[in-house]
Amino acid sequence: HPDTLLRNLVLLATVLVFCQLGLGAVMRHEHAGLSIPDFPLAYGKWIPDTSPAALEAINVTRAIRSEVPTNALFIWIQMAHRGMAMLILASVVAIFFRARNRSAQRMIRGWSTAWLVLVLMQVGLGAWTIWSNKAADVATTHMAVGALTLLLAVLFSFRLCRGTSARRFETPDMQHPSAAATA
Repeated sequence: HPDTLLRNLVLLATVLVFCQLGLGAVMRHEHAGLSIPDFPLAYGKWIPDTSPAALEAINVTRAIRSEVPTNALFIWIQMAHRGMAMLILASVVAIFFRARNRSAQRMIRGWSTAWLVLVLMQVGLGAWTIWSNKAADVATTHMAVGALTLLLAVLFSFRLCRGTSARRFETPDMQHPSAAATA
């Protein structure tokens, strides 16, 4: 039977990925995606200063560069997007190690590995999006990999939950002992 903690971690991480895509959509549709032009810091600090004086200085610099002005809300949405990315990464790393250490099923290890690879790609693409000044091809790839990450998360969640409810959690690579004896 599948690991209940693993299943719950996968469900939690899936919800986080869904929320992350929502934050990304808000940034994209509000044109707030580069409200913070540097990474991993935010205006040279871990926690950006969004006081009125700091925002005025930020927007003066943005005007000189012919960039759209920003505001504290857009900056904090981007910070939330970054923070959520770190939560997702930590969750998927935990899932990966839990699956590696506790699961005898190759399918679960494969799903967790694929998910970790996608999330690492996504973090790299997110950083590259900022470093490339939101180059269209990089930003589009970031969005596409995000959607693929959600798809994988939903399918993995479904597989773990379905396996739990059906009490049939065997994959073709694992034969039941009675079937092996008759073969």
